[in-house]
Amino acid sequence: MSSIGVLLVTYNQYDITKKFILNYIQCFPLEKYKLLILDNNSSDMTFEKIKEEFPEIDIRKLNGNYGCVTGRNIGILELIKLESNYIFISDNDIVFKDSETLNKLGKFMQSHPELAGCCPIVRWFDDESIQTLGTREVRKNWFKNVSVLDNNIFVNSLPGCAQFVKSSTFKKYGVYDNDLSPISIEDLEWGMRATKNGAKLAYVNDCEVYHIQKRNVKNSREKTEHVIKGRGVFLRKYFSLQSIAREFRNFIYFTYNYGFIFTIRAYKKGLTKKIEKDNYNFDKFKETISKYVTDIYFTHI
Repeated sequence: MSSIGVLLVTYNQYDITKKFILNYIQCFPLEKYKLLILDNNSSDMTFEKIKEEFPEIDIRKLNGNYGCVTGRNIGILELIKLESNYIFISDNDIVFKDSETLNKLGKFMQSHPELAGCCPIVRWFDDESIQTLGTREVRKNWFKNVSVLDNNIFVNSLPGCAQFVKSSTFKKYGVYDNDLSPISIEDLEWGMRATKNGAKLAYVNDCEVYHIQKRNVKNSREKTEHVIKGRGVFLRKYFSLQSIAREFRNFIYFTYNYGFIFTIRAYKKGLTKKIEKDNYNFDKFKETISKYVTDIYFTHI
């Protein structure tokens, strides 16, 4: 089996990150898969506590909060430097119940060499129903969550909470778009961009993980502002009548739940943000990584 790296990015979530580590250690030998945790400069002592309680875990601290976009990009580059051929990107509220999960994903990729990446079935933790298998383009620039197992395993994007990707895929199609806000729709944008350029993505129907995330819970205003800003950037980069129509429905939702003025201001920040057309280019990001990393914290164990 080629080398598999596991990436977790966290910020001010000590308790849930600790639970993830305990679950991970119970399921997977640390010497078999490379686990890398990046702390986005937490203020709740996440980095210091995890480092003290789990000295065997490779946890590193960044010099700012770069969220799930740039934070994950830094981790992708580091795991590639550590010679990981595959990278499993996980949220810290994912629970493993099968010690063969990573092995199954690796074997699936090796038996389907045409694939750029895949994902397990992501089930809700509370009732074990399917949350997502990724998203699929149902018509031009219109994507729908896939939550029913079917004969078509191919999807256009993988769930951000649990995705298994060839390292070479990031080199070929780029990393997450660094123009997007720290908490955004980076998984949709990345999958859409990759598949439009020829990548093939799929879900694995005999492999499952469980997501503790509560459904139908309103996000904080801070998190929602990031999401809306990211959608504004996305609109600019992929402008079309279809994307405008799709976004109008989101605009109504955000306005109803968070207020008209808040929603307008958040969209404005995304629509007026200075952006670069190819701010996902692998080699370009590799050249700029030093500005995100403080060497005193960012060392190999």
